[in-house]
Amino acid sequence: MDFKTYGFWETAGKEDPTAITIVKTAPGAGSGDIRYDNLNFYKAGVAVTSHNITAAFDYIGGAINGALAERPTGGASMNAELLGLTYANGPMTLGSQFGVIDSQGQADLTGTSQRHEVEVALGGNYKLAPGIQLVLEYQYAHRHQGGFDFTTGTDGRTVDGRYQGVTFSTVLTW
Repeated sequence: MDFKTYGFWETAGKEDPTAITIVKTAPGAGSGDIRYDNLNFYKAGVAVTSHNITAAFDYIGGAINGALAERPTGGASMNAELLGLTYANGPMTLGSQFGVIDSQGQADLTGTSQRHEVEVALGGNYKLAPGIQLVLEYQYAHRHQGGFDFTTGTDGRTVDGRYQGVTFSTVLTW
């Protein structure tokens, strides 16, 4: 059995005090400014491997909004959980991943709604010969935020974003 874990905390302040204010420009946003908090988040994970199966869990949370974006002041903290399962045996590796992400999302909807995302990925690879692998993956993601249209990227009506794709590729290593 193999056990691994990690954890870290990160914070970052703004370089210029005037950088804390950004004027709202989204339709329906009204007048006024959106202020942002300094980045301040923590991340931790654990993985356990036994009998060619690895189960892993990863978490990120705190004053962050999406992929290293600043959280709008008064906005919801981010809470994102990711669970993965991998099976590796000989030339074959199979994996799955499931994630749930809750964040503020659209900054000018602070105090009105928050973003909720769900993602799933399934796939694997097969080693044909040294340096040649075949890879197949399916991905699905669903995003929802009340009052935000993911199709047009504007406030107003609620239109969820759904994404899916299949990838088939050959990986060459030399």
